[in-house]
Amino acid sequence: MKILISGGAFITRANQMNYRLMKEIVPTLDCDGIEFMMSRRWYDNVDDLIECLKELDTYIPIMHFDKNMGESLVTEGINNVIDKFETNCRIAKSIDAKKAVLHLWDGQTSDQHIEKNIEAYRVFRKIADQYGIELLVENVVCNKYNPFCNWNWLIEKYPDISYIFDTKMAAFHSQLDGLYEFDKIDHIKHYHVNDYAGGYMDWGSLLSGTVPVGKGNIDFSRFFNFLKKIGYDGTITLEAPFINKETGEVDYNILNGQLKIIRELSA
Repeated sequence: MKILISGGAFITRANQMNYRLMKEIVPTLDCDGIEFMMSRRWYDNVDDLIECLKELDTYIPIMHFDKNMGESLVTEGINNVIDKFETNCRIAKSIDAKKAVLHLWDGQTSDQHIEKNIEAYRVFRKIADQYGIELLVENVVCNKYNPFCNWNWLIEKYPDISYIFDTKMAAFHSQLDGLYEFDKIDHIKHYHVNDYAGGYMDWGSLLSGTVPVGKGNIDFSRFFNFLKKIGYDGTITLEAPFINKETGEVDYNILNGQLKIIRELSA
């Protein structure tokens, strides 16, 4: 398995979302590459952003599209989101990322109007295909239904759809066991690793902060044993950010410590 780390784990509000810091941060991380995460703050600097990503000279097989995409398509309408979506596709193609993580629902609206989100996938998919990007719909937390419910509706309409599974999102909905029973497991093409210390739909714990891998209540030994059992040999991304909120300094010890744990469990 290839162990990646999300750009969102070290580029945050604490360091003013300064993507230029990637050049000095990435070489210090004990990973096989990164999953670049797009921010809505960067649309005015896309060309410069692409140049910075190319200068990293690191493995970037996956891009995490702007997280606000799912919420915006409901609040603003699909026609007002297409340009931003296509910009995300252009960035992915420019850095040779073949897959992209999509929050098809998110934010306060989440899946309140899931039928709109499901229909929007058709439009997003058509654009992504033109750029040679495989869209991966994430099991993002919901406030009306639940991720597996939404996934099942999507796969009924789009039988060849691809997914990305996030451990923290699943734990929030008490759906980790659902992974081990999921009869469409081949549709999951990527995994996000995050720990979770809260309970069922515990919004306070979800929003209050991140705990390092192994410090929450997720059984990662079982999780990685399952991946090995099914013969998964793809990519895994650590998403947990650890940055001093006052100084903006990255805690390399915690990040590299988590990467070490993941590498040992996945071996």
